[in-house]
Amino acid sequence: MQLTRNVALLLAAGRGQRMESHVPDKILAPLAGRTVFQWSAEAFLRSRLFQRVVLVCRDEGQRAELSRLWDACEPDPGTELALCLGGRERQDSVFLGLVEAGQDCDYVFIHDCARPLVRPATLESLYQLVLADKAAALAHPVTDTLQRAENQAGRHRDCRVEPVSREGLWAMETPQAFAYPMIFDAYQKARQEGRAATDDVSLAAADGHRVSLLPSPDPNPKITTPGDLALAELLARARVAGVPAS
Repeated sequence: MQLTRNVALLLAAGRGQRMESHVPDKILAPLAGRTVFQWSAEAFLRSRLFQRVVLVCRDEGQRAELSRLWDACEPDPGTELALCLGGRERQDSVFLGLVEAGQDCDYVFIHDCARPLVRPATLESLYQLVLADKAAALAHPVTDTLQRAENQAGRHRDCRVEPVSREGLWAMETPQAFAYPMIFDAYQKARQEGRAATDDVSLAAADGHRVSLLPSPDPNPKITTPGDLALAELLARARVAGVPAS
C-alpha cells in the first residue's frame, strides 16, 4: 500500500530554439507512433507511483494540446493532473511547478519531457533510492575523452586544448527525485540569493545535501537538436519492436 504522496513534475516549457527550424515544438513532435510528450507521460503513468502529475507548459496553446494528449494516454481516474505555465528559464519553471505540487507532497520527481525514453522500472528503482536517501538522480558515468579548449569567442579551429580527467564525472539525466521539503527549500534559497543552475541536483548540492546517483540502465538522451530526435526515433522504434538496447 502506498504510504507517501508522490508528485511527478513534467517540464515541457522549454523554447527548443535549436529545433525550431525542424519542428515547431519538440515536445509535440512525433516519435515512433506517439508524441515525445506521451512517451514520458506513459512511463510515469505505468509506474503507478504518482498520485499527482504537474505539467509545466510553455503557453496556452501548448497547454491545451498537452492536456488532450494526456487524456489520450488514458490515465487512471485516481491520478490528478495539474497544469501551469512555466517561466523564462528552466529554473523558474521548476519553481513554479514545485509551488503547484503543493506542500502536502512527500517526494517529487522532476523530469524533462525532452528525455522521452525513461522506463517505468527505472522510475521504481529511483523511487526506492530516494526513499532511502532523500535525493537521487538518474545519470551515467562519463566515458568519452574530455578536452578543454581555450576560449576563442565561439571559434573552434586551431585551438589550444588540454585533457580533463573524467574520473568521478557523471553526466546528469532526469528524472531527479527529492524529498519535497528539501528541494523546495533549495529552490527558494536560490531565488533569494540569485543563484542559477541548469539542473536540480546542483541546487540541492549547493544547499549542502548529498545526492545518490542511479546509473541509467537504458539510453535516455535529451532531444535538443534534429540529430537527437533522429536518434530517439531509432531507439524508440527498437523498443516498440522489442529489440534490447545495446
